Amino acid sequence: MRAYFDGLLRYFEMSGRSSRRQFWLYQLVLLVIYAVGLYADWRTTGIPPNPQRHGFFAAFVLIFHAVPSMTLTVRRLHDIDKSGWALWVLLIPVAGLIAMIVWCARASTPGANQYGEPVPLDGDADGSAYEPPPGRVVRLGRPAQRAGATPFDPSSLPTQRFI
Repeated sequence: MRAYFDGLLRYFEMSGRSSRRQFWLYQLVLLVIYAVGLYADWRTTGIPPNPQRHGFFAAFVLIFHAVPSMTLTVRRLHDIDKSGWALWVLLIPVAGLIAMIVWCARASTPGANQYGEPVPLDGDADGSAYEPPPGRVVRLGRPAQRAGATPFDPSSLPTQRFI
């Protein structure tokens, strides 16, 4: 799930690299979520899944994941030392899809390349955990839990009386 959420947290980020493992785990989770959307559409409308017509839930899943899927693919291309502009090869009907699958299945370029350092994997053989690239900090939780943040005090708000 970490690979999926990292892909979503880097929604508009095309710089840097994404590992082969992160790319394919994201695609797997996306496929499962899309299948759940198709099932939800079938259960709510009674119409079986149809590739030409998506229901509300499946369409929402596809629209919501369109940008992160594209940016993750660009970062995957960077990982094999290809420009993100190679994404345009998908406009070639069958050969473009085959080329993109082959490229995304290739092993990462060892060491640093023109797009940055390789991304460490979650659960490598040495037992190291995934760490986000330097400079990218994601803060979760309430502001009071963050370092240096002051807790919210409702009494500091101006009060008005309505008659």
